[in-house]
Amino acid sequence: MRTRSRSRYKIAEPLRIEFPSQEDQFQEDPPKVPMADNRTMAQLLQAPTEGYEDAIVILETAATNFELKHGLINLVQNKQFFGHEDPHAHIRYFNKITSTMRVPNFFTPSKTTNLRNKITRFQQRFDESFSEAWDRFNDLLRACPHHGFFELHQLDIFYNALNVNDQDSLNSAAGEFFLDKMPSDCLKIIESKSKVRQSRAKAVITKVNSSSSTPAISSDVVELRDLVRALLLDKKNQSSAPAPAPSPTPAPVKAVESNCVTCGGGFIGSHLCEKLMNETNHTVLAVDVYNDKIKHLLEPESAPWTGRIQFHRLNIKNDSRLEGLIKCSDLTINLAAICTPADYNTRPLDTIYSNFIDALPVVKYCSENNKRLIHFSTCEVYGKTIGSYLPKDSPLRQDPAYYILKEDTSPCIFGSVEKQRWSYACAKQLIERLIYAEGAENGLEFTIVRPFNWIGPRMDFIPGIDGPSEGVPRVLACFSNNLLRREPLKLVDGGESQRTFIYIKDAIEAVLLMIENPARASGHIFNVGNPNNEVTVRQLAEMMTQVYSKVSGEDSIETPTVDVSSKEFYGEGYDDSDKRIPDMTIINKQLGWNPKTSLWDLLESTLTYQHRTYAEAIKQAIAKPTAN
Repeated sequence: MRTRSRSRYKIAEPLRIEFPSQEDQFQEDPPKVPMADNRTMAQLLQAPTEGYEDAIVILETAATNFELKHGLINLVQNKQFFGHEDPHAHIRYFNKITSTMRVPNFFTPSKTTNLRNKITRFQQRFDESFSEAWDRFNDLLRACPHHGFFELHQLDIFYNALNVNDQDSLNSAAGEFFLDKMPSDCLKIIESKSKVRQSRAKAVITKVNSSSSTPAISSDVVELRDLVRALLLDKKNQSSAPAPAPSPTPAPVKAVESNCVTCGGGFIGSHLCEKLMNETNHTVLAVDVYNDKIKHLLEPESAPWTGRIQFHRLNIKNDSRLEGLIKCSDLTINLAAICTPADYNTRPLDTIYSNFIDALPVVKYCSENNKRLIHFSTCEVYGKTIGSYLPKDSPLRQDPAYYILKEDTSPCIFGSVEKQRWSYACAKQLIERLIYAEGAENGLEFTIVRPFNWIGPRMDFIPGIDGPSEGVPRVLACFSNNLLRREPLKLVDGGESQRTFIYIKDAIEAVLLMIENPARASGHIFNVGNPNNEVTVRQLAEMMTQVYSKVSGEDSIETPTVDVSSKEFYGEGYDDSDKRIPDMTIINKQLGWNPKTSLWDLLESTLTYQHRTYAEAIKQAIAKPTAN
């Protein structure tokens, strides 16, 4: 919902001209809409478009004297009906204006808007039972008595805010799809289910005396009995049904229909497209300049996902087709970026343009077309840790409060301007702030992802094989290249920096949860990493040598390490952070996600892929100069 300007001026003593019949025409509270309609919830929630021309009645104004409320007049004038707008939307907005202005002494417009937003954005918490969610939802309604939502829309908001299990429970109790019932029946089902007080963490067992016949609880017992019977019958039908043939897991009820993935042919994009094809019913518009890493998804015509993925070869920074692709998608996932450390201080202009200027159209099109956006940022926006500025012998350097990075509290600390290594982090932080402002001011529905070293097959490139010979990929690909060529592993500034690494498949699980749980993910910034896989770069080099020895079948590999300066390796203007350890509280609370794969296992999977893909090609490349 886009914000609208409100009058900043208040009249201390408005002109008041009394007229007795005015109060008879307008009621203080809108009448409560009865729920005796025989239509189902799904039918009622569809706005009619025909046959309602005569339903709008213009009352004759018998009054000539009335109170002038200038703030209300300004709001109404700013939202006049000219005949080409949706009349239902206009009436809803008019009701909103009149309700927010009714009790200004107790509910200012901003307070009312905030309370209404809490209702519309209500979402069942991860560890919250059905009855607790229903009680909390009703508390929100009571907190804003003039919220303006009819019971029909209250039921719709609450149902769609539930987790999949509780939605299935309501569907089972209804004997069909819950929204196919009439509103009055839906309300009865919810109230009956809410009387079953139980927690997700602890079972509640109640002993019932069969000889008791207390009239006060008989109706509750009957309702509970009917609910349990419905649940048991549904479970019995599921268990007796024949097992279906193996097929990709369908997406949950709330799944979006179409996703536009920019940089869909890259490392993260290829794994995300795989996940969406194999485990959901989503359609994907993959946007990139290359598609080498997703050819296996595009070519086989007999694949079960045929027709659900399209590749569009374009560059987001100068192609007018981008807006059209975003318009026809429910969700845009922006992965496009220059994100190789060697480029940050050697190509600072390209880095800033790619990560800020080129991302502006994506944000703009999503905001203007009311499309949801998942934007990939970086853990580098945190910059340096507070602990890195303390004396080296200070015990506080080991205090997690000084180096654990939290989305909502950790400061962003960068080096001086001449340290152009921070061009990437600054550009990423600025686009984050722009997205956040679009959400606050224009209602953009967004989620921001901060990856912490995602590792896995198809990551980066091997210089001279599928990338430039002089190219410098990220640390894992650099070490892989050294191991494949039996060259010393270069440790920048001694390899003392501490990092965490997470397996790409674990990370993509987190992204899928963001896609399919918009109410829990929207408006949030998420760290996505694995704090359990913390090592220094030197320790990483040693572990990779051991793992590669295993996957290559060689008993021992003589690949020593050698220390090099950051200036020698990356060039002038390089700077770095001493630690990057993510706090995982927010993503665990909102999405219930935790990483699973150990550092050894993710290195084994990655190096196995690297060895199978590149070992023979590198042998041939090394042999050619010798033969010549």
